[in-house]
Amino acid sequence: MPIRRATVDDVRAIAEVHVASWRAAYRGQLPDDVLAGLSVERRADMWRGIARAHPLGHVLLVLEGVAGGGGAEDDDGSTRSSRVRGFAHLCPARDDGAGPGTGEVSAFYLTPSA
Repeated sequence: MPIRRATVDDVRAIAEVHVASWRAAYRGQLPDDVLAGLSVERRADMWRGIARAHPLGHVLLVLEGVAGGGGAEDDDGSTRSSRVRGFAHLCPARDDGAGPGTGEVSAFYLTPSA
């Protein structure tokens, strides 16, 4: 499965993975209304800002899968316009004591079926 830098064209698929992952991983741990209220559109807006701006030290990557494909329905009922099966966001470390050049993985999500 290839990993590549995300583009603005990927943000909808990234947001769908993000929301589907939360709904699968946090079912039974968070209230159902919280999970139902997650918005793909709001997540897409957030990731679009990062993908467009390329803030210094931020990297947004996507994992493309072989299974599924364009517009295929995933096991969670979502459809994606690309073959994005997961994503990761890396950024400068936010810890006060982190040295120069230290980074962190702030997000790492896969589709529930992955």
